[in-house]
Amino acid sequence: YIHADRVWNELGFTGNGIVVGHVDTGVWLVHPDLIDRLWVNVGEIPDNGIDDDGNGFVDDVHGWDFGVGDNNPNDDGPGAGHGTHTAGTVAGDGTNGTLTGTAPGARIMALKVWQADGSGGSLGMIWAAQQYAVENGARIITMSLAIPGAIPTQFLRAERFNDANIRDAGVTFFNSAGNDHFRSAPPTELGLSARVPAPW
Repeated sequence: YIHADRVWNELGFTGNGIVVGHVDTGVWLVHPDLIDRLWVNVGEIPDNGIDDDGNGFVDDVHGWDFGVGDNNPNDDGPGAGHGTHTAGTVAGDGTNGTLTGTAPGARIMALKVWQADGSGGSLGMIWAAQQYAVENGARIITMSLAIPGAIPTQFLRAERFNDANIRDAGVTFFNSAGNDHFRSAPPTELGLSARVPAPW
């Protein structure tokens, strides 16, 4: 429907060489369509308990779990599955039978912003994950998240400034627009206090 095959075959763009910071419920790290598409932090020696690359995160081989603060961003626990689904939309390579990714040559940096009890995440977790992505070489950040409910204006403004900083760092940021469209209508303005990510 989006003619991704024409981009791959006629223009030669498959996402090869691009790291995508994927902010969601995590990624099922052994999924056959994703296991070969995971970003690998070459500065880390796996499971040695040392922050080999000095980035402040120990053994962050494929990313980080900002929900519980460890190096296992696996898509598990209550509410799991969404992050694996969206990671497949980004870079699923078809090993399991169907190529689903729009950029099947890209690498997924798994950034989990989901608490262990399945109760979701926080803006702080999201911002920390985005910072990690920028500092560790992501060229793109993708999220399929919505923040429902009332949010103080100062947080909305902080989110806008945060997104501007991501752009200024040369990273392109994408967020879904439609997850909760039956609960919240789009605002009529997109000024400095607009919701990003939007509640709809």
